[in-house]
Amino acid sequence: MSTRLTDFSIVSQVDSLPENTLVIVGAALDGPSNIPFKLADGLDPYDYLGQSPLADAYYAAQQMSMNNIIAYRLNGVHATAMLVDRDGKQILELESVSASDNYNLLRAVVYPDHLYVVGTDEVARSYFFNRYKTARELAYAINRDAFYGLLEFNARIIDEYYILEDMVDIETDLMFQGGLTEAEYINHRDPLGEQVTIDAQVVPMLKERLKTALFGIDPDAQRERDPGGELGVLPFGVITVCDLFHDDDVEVTEMLGSFCKNKTEGMGVGCMGVVGTKPIFPTVVDEGDEVDFDEDVQMRILELTSLTDFMADEESLSYVQVIVGQTEYVESDTSSISLAYAYAAAQAQYSYNTIMSNKRLEGVGNLKFDLSKEDVALLTANGYICIVPSIRRGFVPYYSTSYSKNQDSVLSKPHHIRISQYVSRILTEELDMMVGENYTTLSIKDAISAAETLLNDLVVEGIFREYSLEYSLSNNNTEMSLEVSLTPFSEIRAIASVATVSFPQGVIV
Repeated sequence: MSTRLTDFSIVSQVDSLPENTLVIVGAALDGPSNIPFKLADGLDPYDYLGQSPLADAYYAAQQMSMNNIIAYRLNGVHATAMLVDRDGKQILELESVSASDNYNLLRAVVYPDHLYVVGTDEVARSYFFNRYKTARELAYAINRDAFYGLLEFNARIIDEYYILEDMVDIETDLMFQGGLTEAEYINHRDPLGEQVTIDAQVVPMLKERLKTALFGIDPDAQRERDPGGELGVLPFGVITVCDLFHDDDVEVTEMLGSFCKNKTEGMGVGCMGVVGTKPIFPTVVDEGDEVDFDEDVQMRILELTSLTDFMADEESLSYVQVIVGQTEYVESDTSSISLAYAYAAAQAQYSYNTIMSNKRLEGVGNLKFDLSKEDVALLTANGYICIVPSIRRGFVPYYSTSYSKNQDSVLSKPHHIRISQYVSRILTEELDMMVGENYTTLSIKDAISAAETLLNDLVVEGIFREYSLEYSLSNNNTEMSLEVSLTPFSEIRAIASVATVSFPQGVIV
């Protein structure tokens, strides 16, 4: 298995609507590591990510006809090799575009007049120094060929003006090393070849990597849940984590909720988190064991309902949803896959104001276990989302709710949160555009008129029934906040949305 730059693209910005963009975070057997990326259109994720949780989630999203899927791989180390001269001076660093121990098989030989490289597929290429005279020119050629999928590695310049001719006296092997698949982060099968489990010690390690992806490496940012990681700067509407389950460690759910809340409030980019639960009961039982499935299921449900008591930050819990249930896909060799991935993809695919209850989840072929109506009612009352069969729609969320302790609150309904996030974003963007070459100053009347025009259009579209709008200014008139109270059609109560924009001194009059 091998991946090249033509198989995926690194994501530095989101061109599509954030509300309809899904981010999946998890472990894989191949692909780039610790950076957001998208697979090329039409590619099978299992071919490029291996049989892995990240591939399961990507495939589930594809079944929902999702196009705006961003993946982030938590495991894997890229293979590297250092090009040095006869005196040991470092010239270029070569790094595999994907991360696995497979790329330690890349080979390179430095001759006095050229560089000879051989890929993992045994295809060879040569770069002659009479054509690429400097390190800068050689790096450009290597990176160009990598861009077109001809190489499995990139080059990073250390000394760009170094003259390459006669860099070495004799033929010198260049070793790629350090590449790691880190397959221990992938769920594995038990000796029976059926049940999917994960080593207990892997959960805290994956959680630490998730923490870095969300909040960065700064301990203060991690403690304050400040979204300063690779995923903090990207605008997206829904994020789900793969095979880090709510009942493995409730801090995973808290982290995800805090990330989404702080990203929404601090960066003006709304997003909702989705996390799954472990299977209700083991999918395989050793021959000869006596198991009371009814008793086992009731014990698992009691465990899930008790977890709410350990959750501290109530406000953050409104930004995360916990999905109960597993399915399986023909393309995967995994016997049990969380339905959180299908639900997250559906939420990103449907409009931001859509009530997710009873909406069809595409591609779901079965449920690994059917909960009773009583169990569904109990779990729903405790903030869980259960996937149930529907005669007309296949499989649907019985009732879509956030993992809020207060299920009577308007914030317990994810589409209310998403509506307020959307309104905040478009109001901010509208006011940003009003300050430019056509405006030297911005009157309060102009700002309020523009905001009311946007909100009136949303009322006409049927997004909400009515609204009220208030504004406030900072003491030096460099910051304007618009506070909107929205009344959705499904409620008699209002939800709040706040848009804050900063301007240069003297712009607002």
